Amino acid sequence: MNTTITVWMDPTPGLQTLRATFPHWGFLYNPFAYQWLAIRAQHPTLSADTPEDLARDLGRYEQQATKPPAGHLMRDQNHQTTNAQQQRA
Repeated sequence: MNTTITVWMDPTPGLQTLRATFPHWGFLYNPFAYQWLAIRAQHPTLSADTPEDLARDLGRYEQQATKPPAGHLMRDQNHQTTNAQQQRA
């Protein structure tokens, strides 16, 4: 006979860590689906199985979201307009 044991996990430490690391995001834990969610207005909702996975995915998402598109003009510290072609020259 198979017996399934369900272990309840206290989400408080994971939520506290996520909220401290990413203060502009909201976090939820759905114990029925065992899913961790990151929500923020005008951004996609991110979902993961563990708070560590969610932190990793959210860090990657934020890095991609802050990257300028290829060929995008940027201002450097001296306020000179530069782009990838000018930097290589």
